[in-house]
Amino acid sequence: MASAFFGKGQFSADTLEVRDGRYILRQTLAGPYFQPLSKDQIAGGEHVRMAPNGTLAADSKARRQQSNIQHLEAVVTVTEAAGRFTLEFSLDGTSGVPVAIELAFRHGGKLQGVEPVPGVADAYLLRGGTGRYVAGGDTIEFGPGWAEHTYTQLRGALPKWDGQSVYLTGLTPFRATVRVG
Repeated sequence: MASAFFGKGQFSADTLEVRDGRYILRQTLAGPYFQPLSKDQIAGGEHVRMAPNGTLAADSKARRQQSNIQHLEAVVTVTEAAGRFTLEFSLDGTSGVPVAIELAFRHGGKLQGVEPVPGVADAYLLRGGTGRYVAGGDTIEFGPGWAEHTYTQLRGALPKWDGQSVYLTGLTPFRATVRVG
């Protein structure tokens, strides 16, 4: 799962909690806007401080005032019962942020109930209902699907899986439950 939140929305849990047989993973992000250096900072030469490699000093952003700090909290709850998994996704904070959940499958199986993402090889959307991945005599069912947008490669997300990917997409505030079994 990833969100287009300041280029740092790839889900990577900050915490893991086990409660009543459920695994709760949580990530909290903040994204500030950086203001220009003040007149005093510019007069003191702050705007020309350079790193040894000739680029702006690494701390140049740290010296700029932050404003309009945005927040995003993502929670994924995983529950297993009789070999079937329920994943509950919840993202709250800044509204209207694109979110994409990638379900990754190996090459060689056949996907059912999905539609291709234009211009992206081996990428599909599950717009509704239940999808299936069939390989040999095994079938994995997943869903329900939804697709509020077609952005699958979000800035800051890990690269697409090197196989078949099915995406579920939406905008924050975001709530979804995926059942896999």
